Amino acid sequence: MWQSPNQRVRAIANSKKRERERLQQQFHLRRVSVSLKLEPAASAPPDAPAEAITLLARAVLNDLSPQGIGLFVSQQLTSGEILSLTIHGHKPLEVRGRVVASQEFDNGSHILSQQHFTCRVGIQFIFDSPEKEREVKEYCQSIAGELLGGKAAA
Repeated sequence: MWQSPNQRVRAIANSKKRERERLQQQFHLRRVSVSLKLEPAASAPPDAPAEAITLLARAVLNDLSPQGIGLFVSQQLTSGEILSLTIHGHKPLEVRGRVVASQEFDNGSHILSQQHFTCRVGIQFIFDSPEKEREVKEYCQSIAGELLGGKAAA
């Protein structure tokens, strides 16, 4: 496989160098508040209240992608629920989304916030227009540039 022992030694040295560089990359977690507005379900009974419910959530911006975001919330949400969310970062971003995953999360500490968020929720964005999709993608790229020292998200 190896042409000479020298190539093998060089390959091992290059691999170790890449690993050292990878470990020295800046990595910063930034948490932000997120407002969730649950939209009334179309299949709700007619006597159910028709007003939207607003919840406070917490997000780590490293969990943000052009397709969706992971959030910590104080109550469990049902998969398939449609909601509007506002990310209160360096520049606010409003986008609609659908709950795709909801899991209880109790680590017994208040590391993320003084508030106790008991659920981890995955939100998939719903785009009303190509412009909104482009806006979210640009927002993600600017966040990636800040958090990873200028490297854009893939």
